[in-house]
Amino acid sequence: MERVKRRWWTWAVSLIAAAVIFGAVVSGLFQLAVLALPSYRSDLSAWVTEVAERPVQIGGVHLVWRGVYPHLDLSGITLFDDTGDEVLSADRLSLGFNLLRLLSGDYVPDRLELSGLSVDVDIDAAGKVQIAGFDAARRGGGQDWSRDLRRFRHVRLENCELRYSDARLGAENWSLRARHIDLAQTDSGFEMDAVL
Repeated sequence: MERVKRRWWTWAVSLIAAAVIFGAVVSGLFQLAVLALPSYRSDLSAWVTEVAERPVQIGGVHLVWRGVYPHLDLSGITLFDDTGDEVLSADRLSLGFNLLRLLSGDYVPDRLELSGLSVDVDIDAAGKVQIAGFDAARRGGGQDWSRDLRRFRHVRLENCELRYSDARLGAENWSLRARHIDLAQTDSGFEMDAVL
């Protein structure tokens, strides 16, 4: 009987040692990626500019680890219109990736955090909504936004400001500042917690 206990003990210690070694290897690879990532800022900015079909400037790129989620943090993000005027800005955009999904080859983030977002929304007399930096005709309407939002299990907005004007309400501009808004995906849709 003592032999069986010793065998289990050996297996348990071996498993723990393998987990520690695996963690050290993953941590080392992560540190190498952190050191290499800032040099890709201009490449990333060019790619985002191509995807957004608008000039985009990215101030900084960082790779950080939060809990069990690796995060790609972009700071100082500015979206410009065709004339070069700033139309949308954010202090920080953080994309969180599920480690198991990354290991299986799925590189789509499942967590999104935006901090310091500042956006202008104009509603004309006919009720047409224009969000600065986004072309509604190119996007295809509200269905695309809800489909895009469902990609993320968790969305968090911090210290964001929405400035809007509605021609139907007069020439007055309105402003809404959110300290934080959390959206968590559930089986029945999204659950929201907000402090305005």
